[in-house]
Amino acid sequence: RANRNISTVQQEIHRQRIITWNSTKEIVRPDNDNTAIALVAMDGATEGYIAERCVRSIRARGEFTGYIMLLTDKAGKYNYTLSWDPKTIVTEGRPEDLTPRRKDGHRIKYRRHSMAFKRFKTLVLNYLDLDERFDHTRYVFYLDVDNIVANKLSRFFDDYYKHIADDYDAAKRILGTEQTFSFISFWRDPGANYRMWQGGQIMQDRQHSAGCTEAWRDQMDNVWRGMDQPLLMNVANNYKNYKCVIFELPGDGTHFDLFDTRVMKEKPKHYPTIVHITGIRATSFTKEPQQEFIREALLLSGDGSKAKMIGDITWDEVTTPISAGGATHPRHS
Repeated sequence: RANRNISTVQQEIHRQRIITWNSTKEIVRPDNDNTAIALVAMDGATEGYIAERCVRSIRARGEFTGYIMLLTDKAGKYNYTLSWDPKTIVTEGRPEDLTPRRKDGHRIKYRRHSMAFKRFKTLVLNYLDLDERFDHTRYVFYLDVDNIVANKLSRFFDDYYKHIADDYDAAKRILGTEQTFSFISFWRDPGANYRMWQGGQIMQDRQHSAGCTEAWRDQMDNVWRGMDQPLLMNVANNYKNYKCVIFELPGDGTHFDLFDTRVMKEKPKHYPTIVHITGIRATSFTKEPQQEFIREALLLSGDGSKAKMIGDITWDEVTTPISAGGATHPRHS
């Protein structure tokens, strides 16, 4: 992959990782007990059923039995009961996070309204501290709600442990043991020629990632940009100020891919662990192949127009046409 936008520190970490393999004991393997999955569904995303679809996929193909935290707004708190999944905790964002303000009390203005919701990616670690059920959580795997977990998360956790432990060792050798640094982990964005990090899937380590998330949030609040990815690159390319290192998640193509014809043609056992179905990509395909993928990925059976995904939600309500805001189908009254 091209390394043009990676800082010198990160280039050297990549080189050192290839030279030596010596996993540190400071990094532990993620599992169902020490890992939580965090989702954010706010504004238009609460109008459809993609959050429920994501949760269903995490439990079905993902075989994840740990806690899921669904961060939402007032409308989402009303809509998302998720009584069918007692280990999914629906949490309403705090007023100071839903409407961020500067120290002088003035509301922070963003180039795009959605940035106020995107910054919740950087706040999930803070919300763990508000609920004792997360007292023993070490890792948080953040997912945009338009992702589908299409294969066992345990395989990804295995590879994460092996891969990130080596990156962490390499970083310590380069930066020195006396250096205190934070790290956070992403996949490259296939839609941006791998120059950017994909912001819809983030592995955060509770012991090591807070510095990076705070730096990214600082960029969101103080730099006039409409997208969060360039702001993340600002953090990655300014180690001197932020002391943040970004590690690339393992298995690009194996553990993560964008929804396309190739993914739809795969046998279910070969599905990537995470498949990102953005609104633009969903509307590029007809309903039938999408329904077949969703049937397999969510372990569903029956006729999509009648069979239920969960509760009284049918397949039709989680497949095309899907709008950029969430889903075409309104929630049941």
